[in-house]
Amino acid sequence: MKKKIVLLLLAAIVLPVSAMATVLVYEPFAYTSPTLTGQGGAWGTTGTWTSAAVNDSSGWQVHLEGTASGALLSDGVTPIAYNGAVDGLWTMGGYAGHGADGYKLNADIGLAQNVTDSFKSGTTTWISHVSVSSFNKNYEMPNVMLATDPFPTGSRGENNPGSGFGTGGGPNRYNRPNIYPMFYNEGQYTNMMGEIPGNSYTNDAYRVPDTDVFSTTTDVANIVVMKIEWDADGIYDIVSVASFLEGEELSEAAFNAISLSSADWAIKPDIDQSQLDTITIAGIKYFVDEIRIGTNFGDVTPTPEPMTLALLGLGGLLIRRKRA
Repeated sequence: MKKKIVLLLLAAIVLPVSAMATVLVYEPFAYTSPTLTGQGGAWGTTGTWTSAAVNDSSGWQVHLEGTASGALLSDGVTPIAYNGAVDGLWTMGGYAGHGADGYKLNADIGLAQNVTDSFKSGTTTWISHVSVSSFNKNYEMPNVMLATDPFPTGSRGENNPGSGFGTGGGPNRYNRPNIYPMFYNEGQYTNMMGEIPGNSYTNDAYRVPDTDVFSTTTDVANIVVMKIEWDADGIYDIVSVASFLEGEELSEAAFNAISLSSADWAIKPDIDQSQLDTITIAGIKYFVDEIRIGTNFGDVTPTPEPMTLALLGLGGLLIRRKRA
C-alpha cells in the first residue's frame, strides 16, 4: 500500500500543473523490483503487471533510469545504449523490457474505471510511449495497444483475441520494425491494407507500403504518439499515429504534419470503446518506457523544463511570468 501511495504522489508531482485534470495514465516504471510481473500502482492503472518473456522465466525486467540493461546486439558483444533517458521528453523512474536473454515479450495491466469512462463518443484520447528496439537481427518494434484483452504469450503481436488500437509492430512480417496505426476488432487484425486472413504475419500481400509507416532503427528511442477520435463521423473511430525522435519538435502541429491515419482506409474501426480497459504490449526484444494517456497532445508529451519547475514548486511563478 505504501509503495502505491508513493508512486501516485510521484506521478502527481511531475504532471504539468495546467494538465493535472486531464492526464489519465502515467506509467514511468518507477519500480525497485528487477521484475515487472506483480508491480503496480502507477497513475490511472489498476491491478498489477503480468509479463512473460520466452527464454526467461522471470518475465520482463525493470531497469533503473540511467543504468544499462545488459542486453547486447546480435553480435553478442555490443551493448545497447538506451538507459531510459530521452532528450526532449520528461522521464523518470526506469524502463521495462527484456533482460539479457528474454525474447517474444508480452505484458499487460488494467486501466482504472475513470480512464475507460473517458473514452466517450465525440471526444479524443491521446496515448504515448517510448519504444526502443534492442536487437538488430529480424528486429521489431513493440505493438503497444489500448485493448480489451492481453496478447497470448509468445504471439509476437499477431493474435490479439479481443479488440483495440495499436501502433504497429505486428503483421505483416515486413512491417514488424515499423510504427503505424492498426486495430483489432474481435480478434481480426486490420491495417491500411485490410483484414489479414488468419492474422498471419507471413502473408506478404498485406505489407503496408514504406510511405505509410515510420521506419525505425535499432537502439534508437522513438517517442510514439497515438490519437484516437471516438466515433469521429458519428460511426467510425479514427486512429492516427506519429513517431518522433529525440530532439525533434513535440507539438500537435508537428503531429498533424507527419501522422498516419485510418481516416481514408477502406475498412474503418468501429470498436466499443467502453470495453477498452487494458494496456497490452507484445513483440520481440525491445524496451518500453513512459506510457501516458491524456485528453490533449500536451498531456502525453511533457517536456523537461516545465516539469522541473513543477517539481520544484515553481509552477505558479512560471504562470505569473508568462502573464507579465
